[in-house]
Amino acid sequence: MDEIKKLAAELFNKDYVSFVESPSFEIVEKQSGGKGKCVFQAATNTLLIHMRENKFWALKNQRCAEAAFVHFDDNNVGTLYLLEMKSTLRQSEFEKVLQQFDGMYLSSLAVLSLLNLPKPENVKAIVAFSQNKMDKPIDEKPLILNKQIIGKNQTITQEIAPELLYWQNEEVPLAYGQTADLIKQLRVCATNCGEENCKCEKNADFTGLI
Repeated sequence: MDEIKKLAAELFNKDYVSFVESPSFEIVEKQSGGKGKCVFQAATNTLLIHMRENKFWALKNQRCAEAAFVHFDDNNVGTLYLLEMKSTLRQSEFEKVLQQFDGMYLSSLAVLSLLNLPKPENVKAIVAFSQNKMDKPIDEKPLILNKQIIGKNQTITQEIAPELLYWQNEEVPLAYGQTADLIKQLRVCATNCGEENCKCEKNADFTGLI
């Protein structure tokens, strides 16, 4: 691990890629759409990854999640975590979140490749939100609504939007056929002001996750 840490320090701007040097670390979102922070506890064998302006310039998908980090066990086997923070999470937003996870996954693979590290087999995608508008009954929607086209006596085929199925099944599709486990976490008011729909910072504590 010492050699990997040394190589990371030689190759990367520490503002974007660096090993965690303390038992805990924070990932902070400053934009109004998800302002707040997520706190994690981990050993120092954790590589923290950010993308400049939340995108990797070379990718066709210019959406990228807030951050990623790789936690290495004693055998230097890494588990990749992807993190995105939102204020109100609804179906249209979650569809974008899936793209952000994929962008950050590919960006993380690029970083790991430069460190001569293999693609992690275990990937977890974390979405931290202040308000959940996703956990409502999933409404089936018809593929074809025009009965003049399909005929009055034919059965209308129904489908569920893919992003809702991913949410329900707690999984995230990624590039190269990889699937990440979806972790859902509510963020709470940092001041405990008690006001509904307050404008305070919203935080989440992930102690025990890693």
